[in-house]
Amino acid sequence: MSDGWQTVVGRIAGVISLLGFLPYVVAVLRRKARPNRATWLIWTAVGGLLFASYDASAGGSARWVPLSDALGPLMIAVLSLRYGEGGFTRFDRGCLMLAAVSVVAWALTGSALVALAINLFIDLLGALPTMRKAYADPASESALTWRIFLFGNVLNLLAIQRWNVGSAAYPIYVVLVSGIVNVLLVAGKRAEHERRRTRYRRRRPRVRSRVR
Repeated sequence: MSDGWQTVVGRIAGVISLLGFLPYVVAVLRRKARPNRATWLIWTAVGGLLFASYDASAGGSARWVPLSDALGPLMIAVLSLRYGEGGFTRFDRGCLMLAAVSVVAWALTGSALVALAINLFIDLLGALPTMRKAYADPASESALTWRIFLFGNVLNLLAIQRWNVGSAAYPIYVVLVSGIVNVLLVAGKRAEHERRRTRYRRRRPRVRSRVR
């Protein structure tokens, strides 16, 4: 009964996470969001490897969010080629090389958990540019998308059937990343608002009282 309930929750979490990409797609098409090309291309490549390694090491009801995290970035990555910003640096190419190393390590050790750990590390590296951009330029990111991601990721924790390193590492990781981005978006908007208020105060002409 519990497994059946968790299966339903896991599928719902996966659908929610996939739907979370739609507002971002619309925002990109309307030129209201500018995805970082390197981040989303890395997330596309690593997302596929994360799903494969997570499904092999843990699987179960919580695998639907990793699947959506592989398909969603692919959509954004394609759009980023035309509407995004940033290109590939040595850092980005290094991340992709590490992704290839994870495949070799998986093949040599026979452990999907090794590949999962390597790709989680790469995914975090790929998330750093977007985290920085979320604070520096919050208008370039879709706040609604990241809220949906956080909701779907938190819900996915309930779908974990057996808690261990292999099954919990990815779900906990995506909750932390989406949570941090949401916090940075709020903090960035507040900082931007404060900067505008400061500029307004400096530009506002001072009214001198007349002495009669």
